[in-house]
Amino acid sequence: MGIAKQPHYENVLSNLYAFFFDVNEEHGLKDLFISTFIDIIQVKTKGQGKQFYFDDGFEVRTEVGTGEGRIDLFLANESSAIIIENKVYHNLINPLANYWALIDRIELQNKIGVVLSLRKIPYTGNENFINITHLELMEEVMRNLNIYEEQASPKFLIFLEDLHQNIKNLSLSHMKVEELELFLLNKDKINQLVKYRRNIQVHVEDEIAKACKELGGNLKLAKPKDKNRGKRLRYMISPSYKDLVITVVYGELLNEVGGQLHLIVEMRNKLLNDREQYRNIQFPAITDDVRRDDFFEIKDQNYEHFASKSYDLGLENFHDLNLFIVRKLKEDGLYSVYTHLNSYIKESRKEKQKRNPQPVEL
Repeated sequence: MGIAKQPHYENVLSNLYAFFFDVNEEHGLKDLFISTFIDIIQVKTKGQGKQFYFDDGFEVRTEVGTGEGRIDLFLANESSAIIIENKVYHNLINPLANYWALIDRIELQNKIGVVLSLRKIPYTGNENFINITHLELMEEVMRNLNIYEEQASPKFLIFLEDLHQNIKNLSLSHMKVEELELFLLNKDKINQLVKYRRNIQVHVEDEIAKACKELGGNLKLAKPKDKNRGKRLRYMISPSYKDLVITVVYGELLNEVGGQLHLIVEMRNKLLNDREQYRNIQFPAITDDVRRDDFFEIKDQNYEHFASKSYDLGLENFHDLNLFIVRKLKEDGLYSVYTHLNSYIKESRKEKQKRNPQPVEL
């Protein structure tokens, strides 16, 4: 139902319920749904003497017109009837009295109106209609399933489980009551902390921009197009080769306890076509600890880390992050890796042009 983008549509749920209520359908679950439903109704109407005689068969109909509206789901035979109003997110403003009048031929004790809803409704607005939640129904169905499971079609057991999961997703809040209570009691402080966090993120991103300028060499600062990645990292791009970048990954500093800052020299796309050529570069010894041997392994992705190092940050480093980034890039050899790669690519392309000069138009 999630794939179909229709997990919350009332008519979709009504059609699914109609299918499973029909004891003759190919699901093979027989009277699982109707028996479970009647059991719930009798518990809810205890003392009212409600009796439903569906053993000899009954009709299942959806979207039954009444003149003033449409009954979502109607289960009935000559002696018994259940009117079901299916509510998901919409308000209960339906003409329930009009729906009830449709079945005046059946004795009062053999008919009932039910509002199926996501949340419990204290009063439906009509004394002839009781409230049952979707989750109450589906949880009871799943509890009774073991009696019917062996004779059921395996395919429709999967569909039933998906319907059950969908109802749980719709019914259960993503937040616990205590979490909501915590927010309501502390929302001013929490909102202030959110503001502080945003200010910290702006500070970090500004410091990275300063570091990019401080490094010089006409490096271009860029933000990833992907929104999530844009909150985690920045690229310092070579002015000559857009696929050679120094990547500063700062997301962990904001999102994880003990998170680190990661500085990476990265190559992408066409620069990875012939990785072995970069073994010819004579890197200084200062770069030995940051260059990655796994760069030369055959991989299918369109980017790869040539050198990298991760850092824990204290308060002083956080405050003057631009100075820290520039210092570490230079002291640990990462900037040297970048400049050597940049120079090598430039020289190798010059050599290639000499070997394969382009014809001059006269």
